[in-house]
Amino acid sequence: MSQFLGFGRGNSDKVITGTETVNIYTGCSGTTGLTALTVDNTGGFSAGDLILIHKSRGDTTTTCGTWELNRIVSVGGGLTLLIPLVNSYQDSGNEQSQCVLIPEYRGLTIQSGGILTPSAWDGNTGGILFVACNGQINVNSGGSINGVGKGFRGGSTPSGTAKRGTAGEGTVGAEIRENAGPNGNGGGGGDQSGTSPYCAQSAGGGNGAEASTGGAGGNNVGPGYGGLAVGNAALTTACFGGGGGGGGQAGATGGTVGGNGGALMTIFGRDIVVAGTINNAGNVGGNGVGAGGGGGGAGGSVLIKASAVTLGAGLITADGGTAGSGQQGGTNGATGRIRIEVCSRTGTTSPIASESIGGHNFCGSVAAII
Repeated sequence: MSQFLGFGRGNSDKVITGTETVNIYTGCSGTTGLTALTVDNTGGFSAGDLILIHKSRGDTTTTCGTWELNRIVSVGGGLTLLIPLVNSYQDSGNEQSQCVLIPEYRGLTIQSGGILTPSAWDGNTGGILFVACNGQINVNSGGSINGVGKGFRGGSTPSGTAKRGTAGEGTVGAEIRENAGPNGNGGGGGDQSGTSPYCAQSAGGGNGAEASTGGAGGNNVGPGYGGLAVGNAALTTACFGGGGGGGGQAGATGGTVGGNGGALMTIFGRDIVVAGTINNAGNVGGNGVGAGGGGGGAGGSVLIKASAVTLGAGLITADGGTAGSGQQGGTNGATGRIRIEVCSRTGTTSPIASESIGGHNFCGSVAAII
């Protein structure tokens, strides 16, 4: 699988002082073995660009999160690629794939007060931050790379009385029904009851682990079930954090939303120094008034490839969001996934990263750049 094409061509230096998004997104589809990629629009894409192709949402938990890298040979009605596609991608209904332009920097600095962030996932595109740098990436103290809540969206509570919350959005699609079951890695919604406790608990989203199932309401009204674990430790399959389930509603007060999951953030840099933060947590669930609390969103996915990284202590996080409070609260979102592939490193992460240290083709020599 063509998942590493070098640290990029070093087209320019970039300094971030405010809040910026640097990626361009478009929906796409293509067939394994071919070099043609159909896209929703070609604006912002040019021959020679480095791109990510990602199956962001699909019908099964096993294929969602599939991804690969490529370069554009030409732009016409669609994109012609340098390397034949390893996988097939669809862009219709629950099957949503996207093509993401990856900026290639010579040096990248995020100053104090600067925030590098992806566009939020909107059901079609977004939710992904990807940068490549063949020099040094500096996240200065007070600066941040932030994907909090930019992944799968939390569930809600339908209007009216005596309603179960909808499940959070997850790998198998958007959930618009009142549903207790997990929606892939989206957490199930909480139900309502006429007997105290009046609402069963909603459930958090899943990613690096399965989220906990909620507690039952009065008369054993069933809770929401936790979002499933998805992706893999090496992030060769990488997903957004699952959305938390919506809170159940016994009265006519407004519904309670689940927290959004974290994004997918991938950082390729020859040398990475983090004194600020890289935060890809899930959002907290909403607090219920006359309703159950929403489930927390799951932490997202963070992949780092570098020759050397200096990470500090606990500055890189992909934690689950806490549940909201209410007649009964929900359950927290699960942690996300962090993967670090380097030649040498210092520092710690939360959760603890899956690691591959040394032995890479970019260790001890200049990595090939395609």
